[in-house]
Amino acid sequence: MIEKVCNYTHKSFKNYTNPGDLKFKQKNIIFAYNGKGKSSLVLGVKREFLKDTTKTDDGLRFKATKTTPTKANE
Repeated sequence: MIEKVCNYTHKSFKNYTNPGDLKFKQKNIIFAYNGKGKSSLVLGVKREFLKDTTKTDDGLRFKATKTTPTKANE
């Protein structure tokens, strides 16, 4: 289980480490205003979790999917 984020860099996060007394538990709630990096943080945690090749994302509630643009979105 991931307990701490150390030196995380992705999008709006630049070498971020969470405070020492703030640790992830089995279940966590992440909330903030729109555009503040919630999804970026979760994607980073997911990537770290999946570095352990014995684990899969089957049981995870957050699954990032890559969408392909349609003509209306181009």
